[in-house]
Amino acid sequence: MAKYFLFLALNTFILVPIFGQTNINSRKTEDLILMHRHSAQARGLNRYSGQQLKSANQEVDKLDSIVAFNFNEEEQQWNIPFRKESHYYNKDSQLSLYLYSGWNDENQNWEGLMKEEYQYNSQGNLEWLTIYTKGVNTDWAPMYKDFFTYNELNQEEEITSYYWSYATENDWKFSERTALQYNANDQLEYKTVYWKLPQEGWIKHDQSQYFYDNGAADSIVTSTWDEINANWIETEKLSYVYHPTEGFLVAEYAYDKDEVDNSWIKKEAFVYVRNKDKQLVERNQAIYDEQGDKLTKQYKHTYVHDFSVEMNTLLLPDWYTFSYPNFFHHQVDTKSEEVYDFSDSRWRQYRELKYFYSPKDVSTNLTLEEEENFIKIYPNPANDYVIIDWNNAAYHQVQLQIYDLSAHKVLEQQCTRNSKVELAGLKPGIYIYQLIGGATTETGKIIIER
Repeated sequence: MAKYFLFLALNTFILVPIFGQTNINSRKTEDLILMHRHSAQARGLNRYSGQQLKSANQEVDKLDSIVAFNFNEEEQQWNIPFRKESHYYNKDSQLSLYLYSGWNDENQNWEGLMKEEYQYNSQGNLEWLTIYTKGVNTDWAPMYKDFFTYNELNQEEEITSYYWSYATENDWKFSERTALQYNANDQLEYKTVYWKLPQEGWIKHDQSQYFYDNGAADSIVTSTWDEINANWIETEKLSYVYHPTEGFLVAEYAYDKDEVDNSWIKKEAFVYVRNKDKQLVERNQAIYDEQGDKLTKQYKHTYVHDFSVEMNTLLLPDWYTFSYPNFFHHQVDTKSEEVYDFSDSRWRQYRELKYFYSPKDVSTNLTLEEEENFIKIYPNPANDYVIIDWNNAAYHQVQLQIYDLSAHKVLEQQCTRNSKVELAGLKPGIYIYQLIGGATTETGKIIIER
């Protein structure tokens, strides 16, 4: 249950600065790792495998990166880099590399902090996931590795996990084994975790049981194994609440089991807000005290979508495709993160995330050095404007040149980072652009649609 709950609660923790402006702390590292390593639980709830969904989609654009910004008081804009998540895909439209970076304010560049490498079997299913971490001025070091097996219905059946042992012979060691069982409706029913101990071998550790009501997820109850009495002891519960007539998810409540009177104590709540078309646009999180009576913290995430781009036209990592509930019903452009200030009863935004996409046929298999020098232009297709952005602080300005298909230059402009370039004077159609910064030149196609 704990791992699945972290999957649902991603990005609700604020990072602690370590070098320059930011780095990654251990809690955030664990949240990200647990979310990615165990995204299978959402697949079980949604009753689809990654391979099935990808084969049904005709993706046009891919999610390249998500960049979080802090507020610039001087410029009154959200443009101070904080953290970055980059996604790289293979020729089969599968995620091959995930890179988590922090902004080094002193060196004015992104520094990789965690990366995940993905390998697939001949059926296109994820087989190996290897996770590395990186400290300041250190090389990438192995941390975790997972091996996935599947049943005849292409559902994840078992995950064998390893950790890298530095204390002995610098080798992979067994850490745990996760067994997944499904009900007659092909929905996830049990997730049982076994730990590997040096003397005892594999022992039961925890088990999550998934309950459904008319096919919809109703609750997840997690228990720990009592070795002395040889039984399961309930410890946590996650309950789903749905709209009484419309049937969509309204809220989730997380509880801890009181060891004294066996009552459920509320520890967290997630409330989901929808627009007039019943699409998710906001998530509110409430955290309670140990007694479950008093609110101690509140967070709010608000998503801004491009409703002209549906999810099935986007290539996304599985943890977005299979998230439950899913905010990626359409293309997400920005997300604001706010915390409630109880002292004056006001919401205060502390971060803004921007989502960057590119056409699926444009490669993003870049090295870290290449990514630093990469200049981005988005959205593409565009309407009345584009944004020009890049990572390399050595580029104080870049030059944008746009040509029509007759090779006539129709627009030229010097751009600073995160510049907005107006395209209202150009007719709808296909154009060729060049972005020139230092020794780097990016050339591509841009489409203007209205």
